[in-house]
Amino acid sequence: MFRKNFLTLLDEKYYFWALYLPNWESADYQERLKRFVDDNFRSFVGRVFRSAETSKCLILALERKIVDASEVGATDDYRIIRSKVEDAGCEVFYLQPSEIWEDDELRRHPGWEEESLKL
Repeated sequence: MFRKNFLTLLDEKYYFWALYLPNWESADYQERLKRFVDDNFRSFVGRVFRSAETSKCLILALERKIVDASEVGATDDYRIIRSKVEDAGCEVFYLQPSEIWEDDELRRHPGWEEESLKL
């Protein structure tokens, strides 16, 4: 129940996108991805992350109220980030929080099985 409520809260407050730089299959991709984040650190700080399951892409999270209030031609955070992503030629995919944090029994921490909790 907690997880469901938390994902609902994230969905109500944030937009999430998966960002892939061009040629994500290339051998130098991880270095280019690191350089892209480093070059845009001020814009991305606290707004992008990468998980072990999604090592080829960055997950961008922006508050809905900021995105929804943005106007074409504005110089707000959303428009600045959007411009940097477009200039880099990124492929962009909209995500739901439940797509990022799947409900998977295999992700449970080892050792937390019911049997191990018996004293």
